[in-house]
Amino acid sequence: YFEDIEGIKRQIEDEKKRRKEAKKEAKKKKAEGEEQTDEADLLEEEDFVPGPVLINEVNPLWLKAPRDCTDEEYKGTYRKLFNTWEDPLFWIHLNVDYPFVLKGILYFPRIRRDFSGQDGQVKLFNRQVFVADNIKEVIPEFLLVLKGVLDCPDLPLNVSRSFLQNDGYVRRLSQHIVKKVADKLNSLFTTERETYQKYWDDIHPFIKYGCISDRKFYDAVKDSLLLKTTKNEYYTLDEYKSRNAGKTEKKVYYTTDAARQAASVAPFEEKGIDVAVMDTLIDVNFMSFLEYSGGADVQFMRVDADVKGLQDDSEDGKDLDHEALQKRVREVLEMPDLTVQLEALSDRETPAMLTEDEQLRRYKDMSRIYGDTAGSAFPERYTLVLNRANKSIQAIAGMEEGEKQQLLIAQVFDLARLSSRPLEGDELKAFMKRSNQLIDLLAQ
Repeated sequence: YFEDIEGIKRQIEDEKKRRKEAKKEAKKKKAEGEEQTDEADLLEEEDFVPGPVLINEVNPLWLKAPRDCTDEEYKGTYRKLFNTWEDPLFWIHLNVDYPFVLKGILYFPRIRRDFSGQDGQVKLFNRQVFVADNIKEVIPEFLLVLKGVLDCPDLPLNVSRSFLQNDGYVRRLSQHIVKKVADKLNSLFTTERETYQKYWDDIHPFIKYGCISDRKFYDAVKDSLLLKTTKNEYYTLDEYKSRNAGKTEKKVYYTTDAARQAASVAPFEEKGIDVAVMDTLIDVNFMSFLEYSGGADVQFMRVDADVKGLQDDSEDGKDLDHEALQKRVREVLEMPDLTVQLEALSDRETPAMLTEDEQLRRYKDMSRIYGDTAGSAFPERYTLVLNRANKSIQAIAGMEEGEKQQLLIAQVFDLARLSSRPLEGDELKAFMKRSNQLIDLLAQ
């Protein structure tokens, strides 16, 4: 008897080594672009079958009750399923017996900001027998950036996509999965707000994509959506509105690059206005979705698109000749179509700000994202806002026309441009030359 046991143990060890080598060879061939062997395919399909096949996992984690599973078991299953050394952020254990049977685990990995190279993998099983990866009719497309396993015993092992598209069970299954994901996010937001905020930077592209793709998902999670500010604080839309009541008129001021647009951000922060960070590709679409389809009753404005939040009721410079100054600025800059405004801004040290129409800029941004050249056909539409409360602007307005005034007007314009984007090529050369000329004038 004991000799038989020892023989079985040796057989198991030999089988372990053989399967390990087979998997290693299959991965090598896959990396080199070669077709996998039938044995490699069989290894994948056998991994969790419920029979006495040697070395297989007959009691996978997703068939256990969530209360009987440890964090380390969840992480270990994740690493085994997806051959990775990284741990997931968190997970959802699905354990449904009515109105249909569904077992599984969905893992939330760190989502790359632009989804580039972000291939999720949701494995579909039927009674622990592998069926397929990433079936969009069962798993909504926006969830395919996640990783996980679903075991659906009521699904046939081999069906056409047309069957899945028209099957009521599959639709209910898909809706239930979306609901469970929304419930998990809401639960984290409600009971573990600090943890949820730590996850937000890694998961918000997926959540925003889901909101745009699935209105029911948006309706379920809209109260758990966060805005990250330039001060690394996190607020819901309602919290943002409440904090900035009376200062922003239902607007959310944002930046797409906090470092590059720091000069435009600073005046808002100094006035106590929170500036949101919207710096991923999905944000352009997401902001438009909230404004026009999401019922959020809010308008997003980039910090260099609007100065109403910075206006002051000061009387300083109110007697300046607006029309004469506007005409002179256009002449010096050789920009006859430039819109020039004279406003009193709360930041007295800022001589001017250059704003660009929000909707036009967004359209051009989206055109670049989708590779559409139509956006480049639109002319740039800027507004130069001169701060009449600034002493430099007051001095320029009172100067006689001449070289000094020309240099100062051009310098003010370039400084305003620098707050939004860097100068390049001839613009930078002209700025450097002019700066040297102004230094010479001051030194005389």
